[in-house]
Amino acid sequence: MNILEGLKNRKDLEEVFAPENYVFDEKGLRREFLQIPTRKGKPKTTTKTQLRNFFNVMKSVHNSLRSNPAMSKEEFETKLKEIMVMYPVVRSKNTFSFKLLDVIKETLTIIFKTAQNDLKKAKEDFERFVRFYETLIAYSRDK
Repeated sequence: MNILEGLKNRKDLEEVFAPENYVFDEKGLRREFLQIPTRKGKPKTTTKTQLRNFFNVMKSVHNSLRSNPAMSKEEFETKLKEIMVMYPVVRSKNTFSFKLLDVIKETLTIIFKTAQNDLKKAKEDFERFVRFYETLIAYSRDK
């Protein structure tokens, strides 16, 4: 399943981020998620450092959830906004894969909407997304 299509079709995030749906191999990962379009020459690739910079913010939210399982809806939404605020800044720099940024944006939007009605499910979906992103970092490598 194409992850971005699954997100845009509003599939359940449990299904979209099921491990069997994102088995990465080196070439597929680079082509699918990490390429940065350029005007001339070979496409650049999002570096592991750039992936980690985004992940550090997600991980701080994740750690907050783990240390405070009874986190309120308002607090959880505020934490999600901390990640969402990074999107326009990172996209404007043109150093990060647009496709991966779109996956991040769509996922956080879905989680944010889910939190309005079902906070427990939203927290579980965020946990799934963090695991997906961690896997993405693990399988990426700088050349």
